[in-house]
Amino acid sequence: MGRGTCFINSKGKQITLLQENVKGIHKSGSDIAVVAGLAHLVSNRGFVYTVTRKADGKWQVVKWRALPGAPRSSVLLENGNLLVNCLGGNVEISTSGKMELVEQ
Repeated sequence: MGRGTCFINSKGKQITLLQENVKGIHKSGSDIAVVAGLAHLVSNRGFVYTVTRKADGKWQVVKWRALPGAPRSSVLLENGNLLVNCLGGNVEISTSGKMELVEQ
């Protein structure tokens, strides 16, 4: 993954949605979650963002959950929850937003 998330429309125009160090993009139904963050020198941060398309066709990115550290990897589980492996511990985030630490 790279340094951001963008949408390319049918005319080939690129629209930047998020300029972060993206580690995962997950789609479940109409919901899109972007896992992003960075560990560098004294920084160790991570977030999960939600991406939605508004009625007017514009994209909206919202910071949804703060992670316990920079994400290393993430996976969408069969139950719809998101499992994120972070430098500060692994977390499972439910579709309602409840976040729990998971033993390694």
